[in-house]
Formats: sequence, structure tokens, C-alpha cells
Amino acid sequence: MGPASDAELLELWASASRERPFERASTLLASSGGESRAEIAALTVGQRDARLIELCVAAFGAELAGYAECRSCGEQLELSLDAGELAPTPDGPSEGRLAAEGYDVSFRALTGADVEAAAVAGEFGAARRLLAERAVIEVRREGEQVAASDLPGAVVDELSHALGELDPGAEVLLDLECPACAQRWSAPFDPGGFLWADASARARRLMVEIDALARAYGWSEQDVLAVPPARRSAYLELAR
Repeated sequence: MGPASDAELLELWASASRERPFERASTLLASSGGESRAEIAALTVGQRDARLIELCVAAFGAELAGYAECRSCGEQLELSLDAGELAPTPDGPSEGRLAAEGYDVSFRALTGADVEAAAVAGEFGAARRLLAERAVIEVRREGEQVAASDLPGAVVDELSHALGELDPGAEVLLDLECPACAQRWSAPFDPGGFLWADASARARRLMVEIDALARAYGWSEQDVLAVPPARRSAYLELAR
């Protein structure tokens, strides 16, 4: 899964480097060839992250290696993650209802399109309210229909909590403990960021190879990419 060739990897890196993290993760999914960008945007956040974890497993296997920094002492923790335990729970209901502060709210799970829209909303409070408003199907108070934008802050708070319960796979948390100072905390696992870090590292290594062979032999980028990886490594050894 993912880019089938070195040339495609470089194209993916060049386009995704200009994107925000959530958009970048959608680009990585689209590059796997399974779904279109529009189909990915329509997935709930939990469904989307489940597919990203599938890509992680395809690229790295069921055991994922990672790193985290202790919030207390700065110690670097090496992590070994079981992808089976990280995978979100099976799909549940996509809609829910909330009664709070005299308001009766029906809502749906957030999608990738919702989160991408919120990413450009500015500060956290504005993004949070936008997500809540986009999730609303209908709001009624004393039998009368009310605009989602008129929901008071206390209801938005409860709705945000209810959205998390509706789609628990939208945030996968890791329970961490520092071996140096015994500090414990929870940190979100970002499968899109995990995949992007690997794709970016591979693209940069590839550009180093292209640069070295271009300097040594005068080849163009296209010439270098046309050489199979094993022969390319041999030429790199000769160039050194």
C-alpha cells in the first residue's frame, strides 16, 4: 500500500508537505488507492484512523515502534505498540441525541471533512464550536427549532463530550509511564503523523541519493529514479 514507486513517493512528499496534518493524512490514504479523496472526507474520524492504522500495519507490521518524551523530565521513551490494541472499536451508531439545558439536540459523528474545515477556523474555541455546529442535525427547544449557532457554551461543551462517546475511535490514547521519574500520562496516537514521518524520511533519503548520483555522474532526477534500487546502491558506493 502507498506509493508504488520512488517517483510517486517524491510526488506525494512534494504535495503533502504543503498540507496541514489532517489533510496530509487524507492524502496518504488516497495514495493507497483504496478510496477517493471525497470518500475519505466522508468517513467518520474513527473510520479514517482505522484505515490509517491498517496502512501502518501494511508498512511496518503489527508491532509499531515509536518514541515519546516525558513531560516531566524530558526522558526519551522507546515504545513498542500493538496495532491490534490501537485499532478503533468496530463501527457503532453514527447518530445520537442529547438533552441539555432545555435543548434537544440530534447530531451525527464528525467526519474528516468537518475536521479539515475546523483546521482553518483559527483558535481552539472557534474550531470546537464549528465542529459542534457541523455535527448538529437538528436543535429544538420547547418544541421550536433553533439554529445550531445559537447553542449556548454549556450545551456545546456537553455536545463535544457526546461526540467523543459516539465515535470513541476518533482519539486513540496511549497510557505512558516514564522509567526515569515514574511520571504517568496519556498521549494521543496519531497514525497519520506516524505514517508521514516515515514517508518524509524515505523521501529525504531518496533526495540525498539523487543529489549524490547527479553530482557524481551528471544524471538527472529521472535518470536516477530509472535505476533499480539495488544497482543504485552500488553506484552510490562507487561514487563515495
